[in-house]
Amino acid sequence: MKKYNATYILIQILIVIALGVGSGFAFVYLTHMKNPLASGIAFSIIFLFFFWLIAMMATNSYSGMIAKKTMKRELESQHFDNCSTFTASASFTLGQIIKVDVPTGRVAYISFQNPKHCQIVFANELSNIKSSYIKGPFGGTRYVYFEFYYQNKCVRFATFTSRNMYSLSSKQVLEGISKADMFRDILLVAQKPQL
Repeated sequence: MKKYNATYILIQILIVIALGVGSGFAFVYLTHMKNPLASGIAFSIIFLFFFWLIAMMATNSYSGMIAKKTMKRELESQHFDNCSTFTASASFTLGQIIKVDVPTGRVAYISFQNPKHCQIVFANELSNIKSSYIKGPFGGTRYVYFEFYYQNKCVRFATFTSRNMYSLSSKQVLEGISKADMFRDILLVAQKPQL
């Protein structure tokens, strides 16, 4: 499944560069600094970093709105009914949505970095469906997920992420494991459609 659209990402990068460089040189111009070229470059780098952080945080919300609209439009035309839905949209991780129509065995997928392209496949085209977590020191974890392979490419959904280590018995991790196991099971059941 295609997670990224190069044109969409390039447009985001160009907007960040234009905002960063424009803001850097505008700041130097408005403050009448000596050596405007060197100061403009220095402040452009600072503003680029600032706008890049904002863009990374805003991408999930802005691109997520586009992706949700695209998916809704596509799924209405494809008659997806009573779907199980999971949305992964934590900050600094790839936002993505999966919808599983168990009775027909169809799976819809959209990535926030490819928000205008909703992909629909049959669950029996997926392989290596599993749920797990990445082990950390002292038996803890910072990352719980479910994943599958489609055409030899891994598609992974985080059900729990943190910058800090959590015990496997913590409420947050247990909830993440429960979600991961549930969606793994939904995908496995969808591989044998009932219609």
